[in-house]
Amino acid sequence: MILVGVIDLVVIGVLLFIAFGRGLEAALPFFAFALVLLPTQSQFQIPGLFAFTTARIAIMVFTALYIFLGKNGSNAQTMPLKSLMVLTIAWSLVATANSIVFTTSLKAMLSQIIDFYFVYYLFFRTITKPETVRRILLAIVSAIAVCCVFGFLELYRGWAVIDLFPPLQGRLGSTSGLMIDLARGLRVRTTFAHPILFGGALALTIPIALYLLTVVRSVGQKAFLWLAILMMFWNIYKTASRGPWLGLILAYTLLLFFSQARTRKHLVIIALFVISVLVIRPGVRETLENTYLATLDPDTTRGNSYAGRWDLIRLGKEALAKDTSRGIWGYGPESFYYLHLEAINGEGHMAPAESCDDSWLALAIETGYPGMILVVVIFAKALQLVLKRFFKTSEPAKYLYGLVFVNVVTFAFLMLSVAIYGWGQQTYLLWIPLALAMAYPRTALNDLCQPKIVPHTSEVRSQLGELVSS
Repeated sequence: MILVGVIDLVVIGVLLFIAFGRGLEAALPFFAFALVLLPTQSQFQIPGLFAFTTARIAIMVFTALYIFLGKNGSNAQTMPLKSLMVLTIAWSLVATANSIVFTTSLKAMLSQIIDFYFVYYLFFRTITKPETVRRILLAIVSAIAVCCVFGFLELYRGWAVIDLFPPLQGRLGSTSGLMIDLARGLRVRTTFAHPILFGGALALTIPIALYLLTVVRSVGQKAFLWLAILMMFWNIYKTASRGPWLGLILAYTLLLFFSQARTRKHLVIIALFVISVLVIRPGVRETLENTYLATLDPDTTRGNSYAGRWDLIRLGKEALAKDTSRGIWGYGPESFYYLHLEAINGEGHMAPAESCDDSWLALAIETGYPGMILVVVIFAKALQLVLKRFFKTSEPAKYLYGLVFVNVVTFAFLMLSVAIYGWGQQTYLLWIPLALAMAYPRTALNDLCQPKIVPHTSEVRSQLGELVSS
C-alpha cells in the first residue's frame, strides 16, 4: 500500500507541476502515459465505495485542473459523438435500474462513464495544438514500451512487476504472480490484468508507433520507436493470445490502405524481418503452426477454448430469450457472472463461465440488444467521421485519421473474442486516440491563426484541407 501511495503522490505532483508551470495542455501526454501504464492493482479500496485506482485519481486531479485552468475557447467546437454517448448513458441507467445486481451495476455504469466518455471529453476539450497530438501518441507508445521491458523481465528473470502491488482476489483468482498456462507456458501480462488484454493493447499500439515514425524528426525518437516496435512484436508473441494476434494481422493489413508510402515501406521491412525469424528460428514457426492446429482440434485445451466461445454465444442468446424484458434492457452492467451460465471450459467440460470473452455479447446480455446496438452505432459513427476526414484532408494530416480508423476497427474486432471493453487500461487506447482525431481540425485552425514560423508548403496544404473537411 505504501508503493501505491507513493505512485499516487508522484502522479498528482507531476500533473500539478506541469499544469501550473507549462499549462494544462502540456500535462496531457503525462496524463495519457499514466492512464495506459498503471495497473488496476494500483488502488485504495474503500468498502462499499469505488476502488480509488491511481488512474481515477489522475482523472479527478486533471478534472479539477481543467475547471480552474481550462480555456473557454476550446469549448467552442461541438463534441462529436456527444448525443450518442448521452443516449448510451441513459440506456445504461435503464439497464441498471432493472439490474439483478443493482449496486454492482451502478458502480460499473459510473466507472464506464468516467473511464470512457469523460476521458474522451477531457482530451477533446483540452487539445489545441497539433504537436500535443503527437506528444500524446508518443506517450502512449512509451507507456507500452515500459510494459514491454517488464515483459522481458517476466520472460527471462521470472519476475512480475505486478507483484509489487497489493494482490486483488477476483473471480479468476489472484492477480499476482506469473501467469503460467499448462498448454502455452509462461504468458506475459506486465501491468495488465490478463495476457489477452496486454496482447490487445499491443495490437492497438504497434500501428501508433508505425504512424509516429513518419511524423517525428528526431533521430533519437526514431530509434526509440523502432526499438519499441521490435519489443512489442516479441511481447505480443509471448502473450500466446490468438485474438490479439489476429487483431494485429487485421491492423497490419488495414495500414496498407490507410497509411502513407513510407509506412508501407516500414510494413514491408517488418514483414521481411518476421519471415527471417520464422526461418532462422523454426521453433517460433512450429509454435504458430501448433497453435493453429490445436485451435481446430476439439480434443485440445485450445480447441475447447475456441469451441467454448461459440457455446457462449448460444448461452447468451438463450438467456436473453427467456424474458422479453431482458432482451430489451438486459440483466444490468457487470451482471454476466451472476447469471451462472455454464459453457465448455479448457478441459472440455461444462463449467460456470467466470467471464464473457466476447464484449459484444456481454453488452447484449447486460444492457439488452438496444444497449449493444447503441455501442455499435457509436463505433460506426466514429468510423464514418474519421473515414470522411481521411478522404477530404490533404497529406500528411489525413494519415492521423487513417490511424484512428485502423484503431477503432481493430478494437471492435478484438471485442469479438476478448473481454476488452471496460476491463483495464487498454480501453484508453480506444478513447484517447479517438478524442485526438475529433479535436484535430480545431488544432489545425489554431495553428493557422497563430503561426510561429513559416510552415512548409505541404503543411499549409494539409492544414487548409483540415479546415475544408471540418
